[in-house]
Amino acid sequence: MIKTTERIKKIAEFVNDKVVAEIGADHGYITKYLFDNKKINFAYLTDISKKSLDKAVKNFSKNYKDSVRFLVGDGLEVLDKNLKIKPNQIIIAGMGGKEIVNILSKNMDYSNFVLQPQKNILEVREFLIKNNYKILKDEVVKSGKMFYFVLKVKKSEKIQKLTKNQLEFGLTNLKNLSPDFISYLKFEQNKNSNILQNKFVKSIYKKQQQIEKLLVKGENLNV
Repeated sequence: MIKTTERIKKIAEFVNDKVVAEIGADHGYITKYLFDNKKINFAYLTDISKKSLDKAVKNFSKNYKDSVRFLVGDGLEVLDKNLKIKPNQIIIAGMGGKEIVNILSKNMDYSNFVLQPQKNILEVREFLIKNNYKILKDEVVKSGKMFYFVLKVKKSEKIQKLTKNQLEFGLTNLKNLSPDFISYLKFEQNKNSNILQNKFVKSIYKKQQQIEKLLVKGENLNV
C-alpha cells in the first residue's frame, strides 16, 4: 500500500496534462497516485540510478505495462532520445532547489513543469524569473511536520515581474493566505526569533517584520 501524503496530493493537484514525466522518480509514488486518480494516461519515470528506479518498477503492476516507461538517465536529457510520445508536463519533486535549477538549466526544450524543491526555494524562483518561466501557482503545503513549496510553471515570452515579497514567500501564498501558509509563517517566526535572540541578522530581522505583518493580515481575515 502506497502512503498518500498531503505533499503528493498538492503536486497531483497542479498536474493538468495526460502525458507526464517524473524526473528523479525513485519509488514513483507521485506518478502512481496520478494513475490511481485517473489524472494521467501515460508517464515516463526517470532516475539517474537504476537501483532507485527499480523501486518504482516494483510499484507498478503489469496493468501499467502499456502506460509507463522507465528510463535510466540524468535529468531531462534522458527524455531526448527519440521518444515516440513526448511528455506534456514534467514533474521534478523531492530534490534540492539547486539540483532542480541545474536540471532546468541544462535543457530548455520543455516548457511545462510542476516543481517541488526540498530547500533553496528562493533560488528556484529567481532562476525561473530570469529564464522566462512564468510562475502560475506557488503554494506551500504542510505534510506531516514539514512544509513544502509546490510550483506550477510554464515558459513565457515575457519576463514575469515579482515583488521581493512574492519571491520570498510565493505568489499564490500571498494572494490566498491559506491555513498552511499561516502555519508556515508561524514556524518561520519562531525559528527567526530564536536566531535573533542570540545574534542580530539584518536580513532575518527584515523578514521577521514582514512575517509579522502577514500574520496580522491573516488574523484580520480570520484565517
